[in-house]
Amino acid sequence: MSIDNKTALIVGAGIAGSSLAFQLAKRDYQVTLLDDNNHDEIEIFFNKAVEVSPHFMLNNTSYNALMTKASKFSYQLIKDFNFSKKDSLMDGVVKLYEENESEKLIEKVASLDIEKSAFKYLQKEIIKKKYRIDDKAGIYFKYGGWVSPKKLCSTLIKHKNIKFIPKSKCC
Repeated sequence: MSIDNKTALIVGAGIAGSSLAFQLAKRDYQVTLLDDNNHDEIEIFFNKAVEVSPHFMLNNTSYNALMTKASKFSYQLIKDFNFSKKDSLMDGVVKLYEENESEKLIEKVASLDIEKSAFKYLQKEIIKKKYRIDDKAGIYFKYGGWVSPKKLCSTLIKHKNIKFIPKSKCC
């Protein structure tokens, strides 16, 4: 294959397949995207929303850093598409934890190489007052929200370098 003739074949037009197709298409690949179903029948699309937010572990700083970067990347991509509020709301996410776990996690998060304004510790009194949830503390993550999986994937595969072939069997 010459460098001028970059092609890719991707099987599955869900979030992972559509995202990969989009990223390759932006890099001048000619992408063929196959799926067993029509676009409206893809199983993930029956979900009303997909959460965008990091998930943390107390004992794995590398994992926490990767989750934070992935969430921020996804957040920015979705913001760039400028979806309507019925298709996406990227105003942050509050993750609830037991108070002692939340305090430990915020310490771990604070040690990551990201801007400090991206996270905020929410004491259980704030969670109780604002959300009426008892005995939970939280972490507010600025780069989070939700998006319609159907809207996201259909937008991703509109790139001029992507050819979507529904009802196709590859193997």
